[in-house]
Amino acid sequence: MKQHKYTISSKEGLHARPAAQLSQLASQYKDRVDIIYENCQMTLKSIIGVMSLGIPEGASFYIEVEGHQEEEMMTKIEHLLREEGLIE
Repeated sequence: MKQHKYTISSKEGLHARPAAQLSQLASQYKDRVDIIYENCQMTLKSIIGVMSLGIPEGASFYIEVEGHQEEEMMTKIEHLLREEGLIE
């Protein structure tokens, strides 16, 4: 299992478009991938779950992956977060 902490730098927080992209990316894998914010843990594969967390600018959250492709998943997720301007 791998877990990494991130902090949202976007003024919009974790909004709909990147949440959808993260969910689509996570859904490409059979492995477990979760997002954790303020003691709530949701699968990253559910856009509704991700959006329900309401992660604002300046908030920290964790991405946790477990499975055979942990390294690849974490790398792609972090790349997407950076590409979308959600983290620095």
